[in-house]
Amino acid sequence: MAATTTAEKLPPPDGTRAMMISMREMDAMGLKTGSGLRETVASRTFSKAQVLQEIAQVGFMCPFHEYRADIAKLQGDDLLIVADPHETYGENWLVCLTRKAFETQSELLAQRERERLEELAAQAKAASGADADDLASIGYEDRPMLARAWLSTSAKETCDEIKLSLTKMSDEFNAECKFSDRDADQCFVEWRQHKDPNYELTRLEQDVGLQGIPELVDGSTQTSWFRSVNSALQYEPIVMDTATRQDEMDAEKMQAFLQRTLPLVEQALQQNETLDIFLDPFAMLNEEDPMLSSKNENAIKELRSFTDLVYSKNKTLPAVDWHPKKNGVVAVAAAANVNFARRLDLLDKIDSSFILIWNFVDLIHPQLMLEAPQDVLTLRFNPSQPHIIAGGLYNGQVLVWDFVKAEHLISKGKSKHASATKRSSSSSSARQHDEPPKPIPPVKPTFVSYIDASHRRPVGDLLWLPAGMEVNNRGHLVQTTDATVNQFVTIAGDGQVSFWDLRFKDPKYRGITRAKVDKNAAKDAPPEVHFIPIYSIVLTKVESPGELGLKCFCFEKQKEDSVGGGQIFSSRFYCGTEEGEFVYADWRPHAATKLASSGDAGSGPRGSAHRDGEDGGGEDGVEYVQWICRDHFRPAVGLCASPFFPTIFLTASEANFHLWNVSQHKASDANGPIFMSPLSLVTITCVAFSPTRAGVIYVGKSDGMLEVWDFMDQSHRASLSVGVTACALTSIEFRPLVSSASSNSGGASASSSTGSSAVSGTGAVGADAGKPHQSALSSSPANGAGGAGSTGLNVKQQLVAIGDQIGNLHILEIPRTLARASSGERQAMEAKQ
Repeated sequence: MAATTTAEKLPPPDGTRAMMISMREMDAMGLKTGSGLRETVASRTFSKAQVLQEIAQVGFMCPFHEYRADIAKLQGDDLLIVADPHETYGENWLVCLTRKAFETQSELLAQRERERLEELAAQAKAASGADADDLASIGYEDRPMLARAWLSTSAKETCDEIKLSLTKMSDEFNAECKFSDRDADQCFVEWRQHKDPNYELTRLEQDVGLQGIPELVDGSTQTSWFRSVNSALQYEPIVMDTATRQDEMDAEKMQAFLQRTLPLVEQALQQNETLDIFLDPFAMLNEEDPMLSSKNENAIKELRSFTDLVYSKNKTLPAVDWHPKKNGVVAVAAAANVNFARRLDLLDKIDSSFILIWNFVDLIHPQLMLEAPQDVLTLRFNPSQPHIIAGGLYNGQVLVWDFVKAEHLISKGKSKHASATKRSSSSSSARQHDEPPKPIPPVKPTFVSYIDASHRRPVGDLLWLPAGMEVNNRGHLVQTTDATVNQFVTIAGDGQVSFWDLRFKDPKYRGITRAKVDKNAAKDAPPEVHFIPIYSIVLTKVESPGELGLKCFCFEKQKEDSVGGGQIFSSRFYCGTEEGEFVYADWRPHAATKLASSGDAGSGPRGSAHRDGEDGGGEDGVEYVQWICRDHFRPAVGLCASPFFPTIFLTASEANFHLWNVSQHKASDANGPIFMSPLSLVTITCVAFSPTRAGVIYVGKSDGMLEVWDFMDQSHRASLSVGVTACALTSIEFRPLVSSASSNSGGASASSSTGSSAVSGTGAVGADAGKPHQSALSSSPANGAGGAGSTGLNVKQQLVAIGDQIGNLHILEIPRTLARASSGERQAMEAKQ
């Protein structure tokens, strides 16, 4: 065969053994001649004593270790190894272990060297013969001789050398020399400028025009030509006889069509014929406002702009919330303005995040700062106890701050500063007391959720439960007469909906997962009550496995009880997901089924308060998702309920926003939005309903523009666009009415940083529960007006807080034409549904 395959290796010659030497070992022993695997020397002779010494020192790491016994018996002092680059005998080297093998391989090596030298001599002889043949084949070319200048190669060597002799007078020898300093400007000779006419240059100006356009090409086109033809068309109505006409009228399709359209036609006719005979048309003329008629009347003005150079500059503001009882106080969360990849690089660094509480009195320094271990993505004031704020973090944990002590310090510092100012005004040493109050240190969180029982992904939204409504540890609704709000709900991208109670240290308010958390704790550790959800469920996909990535949510509106005159609380809610879906869910679906079968409408408190021991919370096999609809093709950025119509919801994604009417719950394939806005060229970041006008929607975009959609004016495009800033808008929140927020009504805020509506209510933490609290965040005592006199703000003003991507909080004033509803606007919008 031409080549020896791996399976047909030849046995090594007598007295030799095949040996494997790696590349690193060959470099160490000087066997390599190049970088290739086969670029080695033909053979190498080693000293037997040195090889045995290396075996003793290195051990099995030496390539000769396997043959140490044979090497010790070898006669002579030399050990020969021969290269086998083609691995003919199985390995890349042969080691000679007998004297006979040593002599045989040495003769073979000498013979190979002689053959190589003979081959080189033959090649040299052949090359010399080829050169002679080349010289013999050279032809003679007769070229003319050209005369050139003579160049001498020895002219420089034959020229006479010049002799130079330098002499000096004898008197100047050994003379004394005196040296002195001289400035640098004395070492040169001035040469004044003069005009040399021989070097004058004359430049001519030339106008040249350049234009980078394609060349002009003449072209023409001609459409297809058809000759004109005279034609006529004649038609006649379809004539039916009496029997056929009667059959068509009695058909099922006709009956179904009439039954479907008759109520709509009757409603339209009744609306056209209905009028208020007691209405004075002249008295109602003052209420009619022109819709966006004048630019001056529709200008949205910026009243305040807050930013902190240390804690909020160049940071994004994902959440904003107004103080529910005091005028001119707003809280904003500042988060790092980085993407997901950058967050992974910063995991090993500990960087605190802060919630800044701004007061309109001080535009430079925040009145309070709440510290958090991670970026805060959502926050809400407790509606009844505004000194309590709940927030959700990027790592899935939930925090609660109680800054009542910080408010007392602020009020005490203000009183001391006022008294010192009063004393200094009556004394001569006025400047001794003219010192600003000391800054309040950041407030640490009061409660931090247990990490193992928190969300596994960033918290998407947070809402407080309304006053009078609570959820027990099995998810049942419980009606209470307490005016305080102690529970709130959070959602996250892991599909989990968690209910939290501020009274978790009380054993009767602890969740059913408390035993699991306490069981995992160390036995010798002191007893500790962890802050965990009282009740949790996980929303899963209907047609495919996996959890729903929840982004924002809002509760279903409360219904009036026609029998008792109270309110019927509902356990149903709406969600927007990361995949753009619109979800309708119920955290107690089996309880609602039992109530419906027993004849009780809804899942009210009377029907569910006595079922606490029936079922556990968050059971497997329960369908919490009632229906799910494909809403957007990008993640939802906002979801909020209309403050005027309980069945109208606004959903938004990066491309456009939709309006939904959920008055009739249909199958998921039959549901659809009643309005779809045109696709936007700029990414939508936040949306909100107007709290005072039923037909106005505010849309924030990534280019810093705020669009106002007035459906009483037009619906195909925005009625007004206002430039707020040069960067993206991240959150939007309208100021609630102070009068309605001070009363424990549990009304809903009209907007949200994520588009959801904040459910109002009341609440307390610890020993302060149920006690009246005087907030120090207002610049004046709480007198029902919310300190409007000190801040210079009118309570009737409609203000909106907007956060941007570089850490600025903008307070805008909505003009009268956009804040005040016209007569009949709500009825007109209700008719358009």
